[in-house]
Amino acid sequence: MRNALKGRSKFYRVKRLYLGLMTVIEIDFTMHNKTD
Repeated sequence: MRNALKGRSKFYRVKRLYLGLMTVIEIDFTMHNKTD
């Protein structure tokens, strides 16, 4: 049970990191488009 919970928390951490990265890339992309 503890092992499954550990894997789940790891999944959420990776998911949050991925979403954060996507947001940063999206913002960076729009900013470059505005300046260009």
